[in-house]
Amino acid sequence: METLDLSGNQFMSFDEDIHSFWTKSLRRLSIARNKLPSIPWSICQLENLSSLDISRNEIESIPPPNFWSIKSLTKLNLSHNMLSASCGPEGFTQVEKKRVEVAISSGNEPSFLSNCELPVDLLQNTLQVLDLSYNNLETVPETVCMLTALGELNLSKYVVWLN
Repeated sequence: METLDLSGNQFMSFDEDIHSFWTKSLRRLSIARNKLPSIPWSICQLENLSSLDISRNEIESIPPPNFWSIKSLTKLNLSHNMLSASCGPEGFTQVEKKRVEVAISSGNEPSFLSNCELPVDLLQNTLQVLDLSYNNLETVPETVCMLTALGELNLSKYVVWLN
């Protein structure tokens, strides 16, 4: 199967075994309009995925780079979620605020905070379209600026600072 559309099902979780069935064949996946709180590990393992629409969920953060195995993602829609990028801890979830507090107590005061940094090593030369509109962004996530293949970027609503 090359295309799978699971949009609008109100899913709160996702089958962690999807990658074992479709890791080589699945090219396009839409799980938009559900209630997913995070991007499932199994989705990050779909090596040949070229298009991922995970918009209109309740995603608060992007998995760390070591979670990802996707090698050819060209289109990523993360719009209408709860992702944050800020020059301070305002607007972050309690988990993110705790991480900031730990960093500060360790003497590592962060100047830029984000829970939506992308796995640049994998996406730098492939990602062409990125939609981060309608999230809780106050600044552009640093990794977005490193995506050299990016031709279309939607940051509508909430971005108030660009550098």
